[in-house]
Formats: sequence, structure tokens, C-alpha cells
Amino acid sequence: MALEEKIEWETAAQDISKDLDFSHPSTENSKKVNLACGQKKVEGYIGIDSVKTEATDIVHDLMTFPWPFEDGSVYEFKCDHFVEHIPIQLADGAFGMIKFMEEVWRCLEVGGTIHITAPYYTSMRAWQDPTHTRAITDVTFTYFNKTMVEAMQMDHYSGKCNFAQLSKKYYLMPEFESLADEARMYATQHYFNVVADIGFVLRKVDL
Repeated sequence: MALEEKIEWETAAQDISKDLDFSHPSTENSKKVNLACGQKKVEGYIGIDSVKTEATDIVHDLMTFPWPFEDGSVYEFKCDHFVEHIPIQLADGAFGMIKFMEEVWRCLEVGGTIHITAPYYTSMRAWQDPTHTRAITDVTFTYFNKTMVEAMQMDHYSGKCNFAQLSKKYYLMPEFESLADEARMYATQHYFNVVADIGFVLRKVDL
């Protein structure tokens, strides 16, 4: 069946990643990679970071391309609190986020996914860190969907990649968690510091 984007809150009973409509079968050789892993070791994932820690399996600067993975060799990427640090522009003049998403797309198998979490644009968390270069909104990653950018006549700079946005997840500040969905959505759309982080699941689709 055709997939429609799902939205959930941090307090949802079941995480979208466990919804069979939003996953595809893994294999014995499926490779899962934690991008910019830092000191956090995630079971079942290969950790890659520019700094060697106990969690790092591969030392590599993610702004150096290509990454040490073959085309279509990764089943799933996990990327927590890294995209907000990607430089706006690289030394060669390329846009950092576009190069990053192109490399994700190259490495993923068709149907593979990337799970991204970042500070929400209306949260102080997005702006307080002097190493942050951008804020992430609800629609940031629609610019990496071929159909959407063609409709906006922006496909001349959106990069050689194509992702379907499967889900969005809002990580609420504690005082807003108990609100009804309608009240949560209103607060999210009209007030600051309601949503701390936002999460996305994006799936690689053919160009």
C-alpha cells in the first residue's frame, strides 16, 4: 500500500520504527551505522566518528567524502545531534548538508533508512551551542525529495539524492507531555520551547 507520513509524540505507545509498514526486511549481512557516534555505543551498530572513543569502530571525518562504505551497502544509518553541526559550505564550495545527504543516499541500499534527531528550530537547544550552524524545521528534509523539489522548481541545487519522509517525531518538554494531541500541536506551532528535538525517518528511493 502507499505509505503516508506518520507523526508521533515522544509519549507514543509504539515507536514508528516498529511499524512493519515502515520497515523492510533485513538480511544476515545488513549493516547498521551510527554516524558521529561520539561516546555512545549502540548495540548492533558500527560507530563512526572523527574522534576515537570506546564507541568508535571507524575513525573518519564525515565531512571527508567518500565515506568508507560501498555503494548500497548500508541498511540503516542512525544520526543523533550531528546535522545541526554540518558546515553551511565546504572548502570546495559545496553545500555541506547537500553533500552529506548525497553520501547517505549513496551508501544506503534501496529502501534503506536514516533516522535523524536534531534540536527543533523553536527550542533554545537549537541556538545555544556555538558550534551549531543551522536549525532543523518540520520541512527541512522535504528538500531532498525529488517530487517536492521539482514541484518547487528547486531541483537544480537539491543534490543527487531522493528520500521519502516516513515519519516525524516531536520530543516535547516535560510540561507539555500530558496535553491532548490538539493542544500539543497548537503549542508546537505557536510557542517557543515546547519541542526540544525533532526526529525523522527517511527512506532512500530511486532517482
